[in-house]
Amino acid sequence: MRHALVLTLTLLLLASGCALRGGPDVLDPVGSFEFQTQVQGQTITGTLEISGEPGAYEGRIVPGAAAGMGPIPLTRITVEEQELRASGNAQGEPLEIRIVFEGDEFEGSWSAGMEGGQIQGQRTG
Repeated sequence: MRHALVLTLTLLLLASGCALRGGPDVLDPVGSFEFQTQVQGQTITGTLEISGEPGAYEGRIVPGAAAGMGPIPLTRITVEEQELRASGNAQGEPLEIRIVFEGDEFEGSWSAGMEGGQIQGQRTG
């Protein structure tokens, strides 16, 4: 009986230690994501692309043709649990993105200079 109790406690400690180090509940942001947002009343769609590994993610935003602009490199991407934060430069303005995932779908917000809005999307690859 005592050995069973010790084994159970040991397994519980190991499981909680795994959860604290990241475990399966931490978002893996690597992949491609379609998004939709509004900029000055216009719906903008595009792709968010992220590669790399924890502590060294890189990525870019590729707006659809309606946006009239090229890819936006992301200079800093961080992940905490199911939240992704990214920074970049959008036509000379500092860009900040914060999105929260639920499964393969996400929603959040962005700001660039005096502009900002909501963003939503889903994983495509």
